[in-house]
Amino acid sequence: MRVVFMGTPDISAVCLEKLLAQHFSVVGVYTKPDALQNRGMRLAQSPVKKVALAAGLPVFQPERLRDPETVQTLRDLHPDVIAVVAYGKILPPEVLEIPPGAASTFTPAFCRPCGVPVRCSGPFYR
Repeated sequence: MRVVFMGTPDISAVCLEKLLAQHFSVVGVYTKPDALQNRGMRLAQSPVKKVALAAGLPVFQPERLRDPETVQTLRDLHPDVIAVVAYGKILPPEVLEIPPGAASTFTPAFCRPCGVPVRCSGPFYR
């Protein structure tokens, strides 16, 4: 199963690590662009980007998901599903229509004790 993962904060990074540990084929990771943080206003990577780079995964940080070239890049990854965990952006219809399986969203507010997020929409877990 080809998975595109979308997320940004720490909880998303944990979920990405769990997908990788379960040997899902993550073909691309989308996260918000690097941002200035703290008093020093240094450019900081998101927790998801750090995990993805450590795993050798391609990382995409588009400003807008509606841009035709962004949608085409996502389409070229040929995802079976898109897993979204606290991405921080609203997914436009043209993105949601790409995977033949589903674009599943997960919320960190409803986590089981084992730390695996509970599905909120669409089929995903094997």
